[in-house]
Amino acid sequence: MIKLRSTFLIFIIVISLTSTTNLAYAHSLFNSAEEFYGGFRVQVATTPEFPQLNEPSQFLGRVTDATLKGNRWFYNGDQSIL
Repeated sequence: MIKLRSTFLIFIIVISLTSTTNLAYAHSLFNSAEEFYGGFRVQVATTPEFPQLNEPSQFLGRVTDATLKGNRWFYNGDQSIL
């Protein structure tokens, strides 16, 4: 009975590991979100990873085309080059 239970637990662990590994990937901006809009990759992030109240933090953004080259930012309808 113990061997059967151990085998079952190992099976469950292996299944859960293989189902979650396809969701993990490396990312250039650690605390970020990424979407493709109109053929461009848009990334946003904050630094530090978890901003705190009354502490300085930054909002980071990156826009690249499908080949990961180029930045184009628009502010009040005008294009700004960073």
